[in-house]
Amino acid sequence: IQNNIKETLSCIDELITKNKFTGDRGEFCDLVECMYLECSEQCVIHLITYRFDQNVRPSKENWIEYLTTLMTKFYDEELRVGVRVHLLAMLQTSVKKYLSYAEDQIITEVIIKFLGCLDSEVDRNVK
Repeated sequence: IQNNIKETLSCIDELITKNKFTGDRGEFCDLVECMYLECSEQCVIHLITYRFDQNVRPSKENWIEYLTTLMTKFYDEELRVGVRVHLLAMLQTSVKKYLSYAEDQIITEVIIKFLGCLDSEVDRNVK
């Protein structure tokens, strides 16, 4: 059953990529987030992109807390290098856009918290 679910999620993700999915993208992402460890790397990367686009901006309440949640799940706890590198790219883009809105909070709650120990990072691509 688990393989069928993974295959179905990958098929839906492909439909989204081709802009042919007519369902609720948010609900699909909720499901992917619940099962992200079993999902393909590409599916998780699309989830991260969607979540960033929807929730990581100053106009959203608690957006920095949401960002730290994403960083914990998809940077600290994630093992797939591609997912971690993509999250770092999304973080970089967000920091460039929104640093002026909450500079101190972004630096202390995100940058230092998650990237303060890069010397101990074992993967060169992430480092």
